Amino acid sequence: MRTSARYTGAVAVTAAVLLTSGCGGGSDDDAAKDGKPSAEQSAGEAAAQPGSVQGIWNTTVDGKDVVLTVLGDGATLLRDNTACTGRVTDAAKPSFTLKCPGGSGEERTNGTVDSLEGKNMKVTWNGGDTDSFVKVADTPKDVPTDLGGLEDLVPQG
Repeated sequence: MRTSARYTGAVAVTAAVLLTSGCGGGSDDDAAKDGKPSAEQSAGEAAAQPGSVQGIWNTTVDGKDVVLTVLGDGATLLRDNTACTGRVTDAAKPSFTLKCPGGSGEERTNGTVDSLEGKNMKVTWNGGDTDSFVKVADTPKDVPTDLGGLEDLVPQG
């Protein structure tokens, strides 16, 4: 029960961070001009693909949970009460480029997916560490745009 509550909280915070930071952003009009699908379409399509990095992933580092959430081209890494946000590029080897507030967690800001098999994903980070994540949930297909004041809880700065 405590674990599912922790993941539910992580999903809510991640959604708020992704929505307020603009990750995966751009309007549908911008996407139409570029000839690319909108972020909403991309997230839904990517979430349906087997072996995709889209989803909510968990691992333990130094006895503490680390949650990586990927929605569309936005990514958030929650670790030690810090949310590092950024983008994921989906090339032959997907990679993450994240920024952490106040410079904390910098050893996990650039990562490359080394392997992705079903619900298991290994990511090697710029600090030299390799984390083995387990997929705990798919990302929601419909992300709310009105957070009802939840965005006020996300630290600004």
